[in-house]
Amino acid sequence: MKILGIDEAGRGCVIGPMVLAAVMVTQKSWDRLLKCGVKDSKKLSQKKREALVDEIRDIALGTEITVVPPSKIDEYCAKKRLNVLEAEVAVELIKKRQPDVVYIDAPGRGGHKFKEQLENLLDERQICIVAENHADDNYPVVAAASILAKVTRDNAIEDLRKKFGDFGSGYPSDAKTQHFIDRLCEEQQPLPDYIRHSWSTVKRKLTGEQDQLFMND
Repeated sequence: MKILGIDEAGRGCVIGPMVLAAVMVTQKSWDRLLKCGVKDSKKLSQKKREALVDEIRDIALGTEITVVPPSKIDEYCAKKRLNVLEAEVAVELIKKRQPDVVYIDAPGRGGHKFKEQLENLLDERQICIVAENHADDNYPVVAAASILAKVTRDNAIEDLRKKFGDFGSGYPSDAKTQHFIDRLCEEQQPLPDYIRHSWSTVKRKLTGEQDQLFMND
């Protein structure tokens, strides 16, 4: 039986891409993932995640990674369809690997609606889909995918930092990221393409500036 695990990294960031990764295993290699210490990437140090990448690839039947740029995220967020985007990318990964079973970390509350989205897009009823919140905690194959996605995303963020300066983690809750966004909104228009223009963090800043300009007029 071929088992595919899928997870994302960077969905909630205001800077940089979202990354989806897929890891294909058999039941035997599923057990090997457990033995090598695979777990949700958020519970591992950066050093441990990076050390596990090669081990995961050695154990897996195959892996796939898709990097979704901010422009594509903005396109879908404009229509409030971020979950649809994630489902479409996940289905592309599933079609590439043609597993018997898919375990995937579901966005939002519960996984039933997301599972239906995947099934409708896939139109392959013989593939069993298990979509759950916190699947990276419950299934090692999803945890393995979360590690690949996180390391890929971290590398992309590090490349951006080298080019544009230290903006922190890229998450809206990060004070350093907030300061970086504030400065960009004040100094650079239009905003660069590595920023997610549709995020409320950005919209509020731009709207606030526009309101202030209007008041000054």
